[in-house]
Amino acid sequence: MKYVETEKVELKKVLNETFEKEVVAFLNTDGGVIYIGVEDDGSICGIDNIDDIMKKISDILIDGIVPNPQSLISLKAIKEDSKWILEVEIEKGNSLYYIKRYGRSFKGCYVRVGTSVRSMTEEQIDQLYDFYHIKKK
Repeated sequence: MKYVETEKVELKKVLNETFEKEVVAFLNTDGGVIYIGVEDDGSICGIDNIDDIMKKISDILIDGIVPNPQSLISLKAIKEDSKWILEVEIEKGNSLYYIKRYGRSFKGCYVRVGTSVRSMTEEQIDQLYDFYHIKKK
């Protein structure tokens, strides 16, 4: 299979510090999939220590993102070309999601725009928060 980065697909060679932003962006937009162990050009580089990476991802989801998005995210290890990659499938959220350490601010709230992640404006944050807050009533 050839992997291509799109508005719904993010390719990552390794799990890095941008992972939280990407998860939040997919939650706040239309959902998507992150493949870890895949180069930007779509070639498979693979990853080692699948269990360790899955644990790190679980810790990020539980400790780093508010509200807790675990029920909207599934992890799957896939073997391709004799290499392991990790598929992180993210459903569209039902709330305003943000990185806990930055709070509900432009540094903590993100959306997916094309193939990139963008900080939300204060107006976008307020609108999305109000949308879900009013919807729950």
